[in-house]
Formats: sequence, structure tokens, C-alpha cells
Amino acid sequence: MRSEETFNLMQSAREIQVAIDADGDRIGGLLNEKHPLPVEEAEPVFDYRLHLRALSGQLGGAVGGAVGAEDEHSDQLVRVSRARDDRDEVAERSIGVLVSARQGLEGLYERGGFELAFLSGATPQRPRRLVEQLGQSARLLRRPAVERRDLKVKGFSVDLDAVAAGLEAEEKDLRAAIDRSDAARKKAEGTLLAKRDAVDVLRRTVIWVGRTTEGLFHLAGEDELAERIRTSTRRPLRSSERTEEPAPDSPAAAEPASDSRASESEASESPA
Repeated sequence: MRSEETFNLMQSAREIQVAIDADGDRIGGLLNEKHPLPVEEAEPVFDYRLHLRALSGQLGGAVGGAVGAEDEHSDQLVRVSRARDDRDEVAERSIGVLVSARQGLEGLYERGGFELAFLSGATPQRPRRLVEQLGQSARLLRRPAVERRDLKVKGFSVDLDAVAAGLEAEEKDLRAAIDRSDAARKKAEGTLLAKRDAVDVLRRTVIWVGRTTEGLFHLAGEDELAERIRTSTRRPLRSSERTEEPAPDSPAAAEPASDSRASESEASESPA
């Protein structure tokens, strides 16, 4: 979806291009006759018709650049959303594995369960904090702070090395999902900057090509056509309020305050 600013710029560019393509050769011919530009001997003769065609081409190139940059940014925002969804799905699964392990060991060791392999307190919901606790828990299971006891509890494995391996697998998967989400966010920031640069180029091109064309049409005595160009050039070329997607939030700001995916969605990007 085009921002209001880009839509206005594209409309102005199209109107100026239509005027040049429809009347540029005729007006250029008049200017060649009435206002020939002096050139150095042996230099090519200046042709207003070619000049106007070049101006039209500049507009077309600037429009294409802005459209391509906006489309690339929009596509990247979709990738950011998918990467975050994937990260959240892995985090939800990892929370289940960690909670199950904590509850099982707490039942095994009663008061000594957390000393054996876990930090005290609630299981973290934020992906970055969760991945840290997965790793810490696995390391403490490998090298427990209290003596291991071979107990059996129905529905829970007492193979502490196997439990540690499961937590390590979750840590690896979640860390990879976080890295993918961060990479997508970083790339989106780059495409947002490229988009803004391309829109700035389009704005400057519309203004200066429009003013140049308006002046040439006036010089040729085509005041009515020049007034149309003036109107197109002076259309509001910058929206009063930016409607483009903002840059994705920083990693810390992008993480949810709870395990609610809706809360994270509201707190994160509103998509540079």
C-alpha cells in the first residue's frame, strides 16, 4: 500500500510526464526556433525536444525507484512478521518443556529441585530471558549444586542428562529463531532507509523537473499548459502526517511483557 506522500508524488509525476509526452516535441520545436541556445563551434546543437524527453525520463526513473523501494520494504515487513511468529511459536514450546522439567524436578527433590537445576521464580516469558534460563538450567543439570538421587516419578524422566539435552535442544532452536527475527528486523530497517531515500529523490525530481518544464512552456508562450504544470508541481508533496510504516522496534522493545502474543503485536512495530 502506497503512503499518501508517495501517492501524491506519483500523481504529480504522471501529470507532468503526460504534458511533456503530449506537447514536448511541439513546444521544443518552437523553442528551438524562437530561443536557440548558443553553443561552441563544433559542439552538437542544443535541442529542447531532447531536453524535455530527458526530463520525462528522469521522472519515470524516480517513480520506478520509489515504487521498487516501497515494495521491497513492504515485503520485508511481511518477513519480519513471519519471523516473529516463528520465534513466538518456538518460545511457547520451550516454555512448556522448561515448565515440565521444573515441575518434575521440584516433585523429585521437593525443596532441592530449584537448587539442583533452576533459578527461583516464575518461568520467563520473554524469548531472550527464556533462552538464557534454558541454557542455565541445562548447565546446572549437567553439574548439579546438590547430590543427585535416583528417584522415579510417574510420567517424568529421572534421566537428568536426558532432561538437560532436551533443554539444550530448546535453547538452540529458540536462539536460532531469535537470530532470524533480529536479522529480519535489521534488514527491514535498511529497506526503510532505502525507501525514504527513494521518496526524497522522487520529491526533488518532481519539484525541479516540474519547475523547469513550467518555465520552458512559459518561454514558448504556452501559458495555459505551464499553469497546469505549476498546479501539478505545487500539489502537497509531503503528507501532513507520515503514513508509512515505522522502522521495526529494537530487540528489547520488541519482546512481549507477557506470554500474550497480542500484547507483543501492540507493543512492537506500528512497520517503518
